[in-house]
Amino acid sequence: MSKNLKPFQPGANLYFHIPFCLKKCRYCYFYSIEKQKNKAIWRYLDYLEKEIIFKKQQWQFPKKIKTVYIGGGTPTYLSLPLLKKLFGILYKYFDINSGIEFTVEINPMACDKEKLAFIKQQGVNRLSFGIQTVDKRILNLVGRIFNQRKAEELIECAKKLKFKTVNLDFMFRLPGQSQKSLAADIKFIKKVRPTSVYWYETKNVTEFMKKINRLRVILPYRTADDFIEKSLEKLGYRRLMTEFYTKDNKPCEYTFDWLSNEYVISFGPFAISKMKNKFYKNVADLKSYYSYLNKNKLPIFDYFQLNKNEYAVSHFTYLIRFGAVDLNFLSRRFGVKLEGLLSKEIALLVGLKFLRQEGNKLFLTHKGLVYTPETQIILLIKYKNFLKNLNFFLGRGYNLR
Repeated sequence: MSKNLKPFQPGANLYFHIPFCLKKCRYCYFYSIEKQKNKAIWRYLDYLEKEIIFKKQQWQFPKKIKTVYIGGGTPTYLSLPLLKKLFGILYKYFDINSGIEFTVEINPMACDKEKLAFIKQQGVNRLSFGIQTVDKRILNLVGRIFNQRKAEELIECAKKLKFKTVNLDFMFRLPGQSQKSLAADIKFIKKVRPTSVYWYETKNVTEFMKKINRLRVILPYRTADDFIEKSLEKLGYRRLMTEFYTKDNKPCEYTFDWLSNEYVISFGPFAISKMKNKFYKNVADLKSYYSYLNKNKLPIFDYFQLNKNEYAVSHFTYLIRFGAVDLNFLSRRFGVKLEGLLSKEIALLVGLKFLRQEGNKLFLTHKGLVYTPETQIILLIKYKNFLKNLNFFLGRGYNLR
C-alpha cells in the first residue's frame, strides 16, 4: 500500500460533459443521447461556451488549472470539425498549461487515427478507452457496440503517438459475466499492455440492470475481485485503489483532485461541481440546460453545503482511498480535530484491520483496500445528510457488501 502522503496544491480541475453516443448502453446512468447530427452538436457547443462564460463571471475559482477531463457520453463521437470547435472553446477561456494531466474518454467505435492525432496535438496526454468487456454475448445483452480488432488498432496507434497514459476501463459483475469471460478480458489487457486499468463494479441503477439482476445469477463480488487482482498482479499491475491498477504507480490526477481538492468546475448537463464545501449539480437534460442558459442563468437545479466537520471528514474519507492520511495535516487544514471526531470509527477500522495507525498517520491495509466502500461508509455513517445528498448527486448509492 502506498505511503505517499501527497501535499495539498491549490488550483481548479475542469470537467466537460459531452452527452452524445452512438448507442446508449443499458447499464449507463450518465446522461447521454443517441445519434445526434452535427448541427445539434454544434448548437450544444455554443451553449457549453455560454455556461463557461457565466461560471467564469459568477464563480470565484483559481485561474491555475490542475487537470482537464473531457468525458461523456462519448467525446470522440464528435466529428473532427466539432472537436476543433470544442478545443478552440477550451483554450479560449482557460489557460491550460502543457504538461498538466489532460484526459479524453475514447470509445473505439466512435474514433479513428485522425481524431487521435488531432487530440494529441491539442495537448491531451491521457486517454481512457471504454472497453467494459470483450465478451460479445454480454456486449449484445447490454446493448454496447464493440469491435475488438479496431480497439486493438487504436490502442496501438495511441502508443505510437506517445500519449503519456493509455488507460482502459472495464466492468465486472455484468449480467452473464463469468470467470471465463473475465479471463478473456485479462487476455486482452495482456495483449495491448495499457498503462493502467480501471475495473469498476457495475452499478445496479438503471431499470434494465435492476430487472436483469432479478433474473440472472451475478458472479459474486469477492470471486470476481480476487480473480481480477491476482491476474493483473501477474501482468505487473499494482492495485493503487479499490478499482484502479497501474504499472507506473501513479493515480489518475483528476480522480485524486476530485476527491482531495477544493475546486472541481464542471460543464454540461448532469455535471457536478465542487466549490470548497458546496456541491452543485447541473440539470440533467438538454432542453432544461438550454432553457436556463437562454435566461442567462446557470443551469443548476440543486446544491448542498457541508458544515465544517462534514467537510473535514469528507476529505479524510476521500483521501484514505489512496492509501494514507496524515491526521495532523488535515486537522490543521480544516481547523478541526479529526482524531477526536472519528475516534470510535478509527478504532473500529483499526480493530477490523482495515486501517493501520502509525502515530498521526493512518494507512489503508490490503483488506481495507478491497473493502474501501465499507471503510468509507463507516467513517461517514454519522453524517447521514452528507451521504444522502452525495448519493442523490451521483445518481447511485454507496452500499455495504
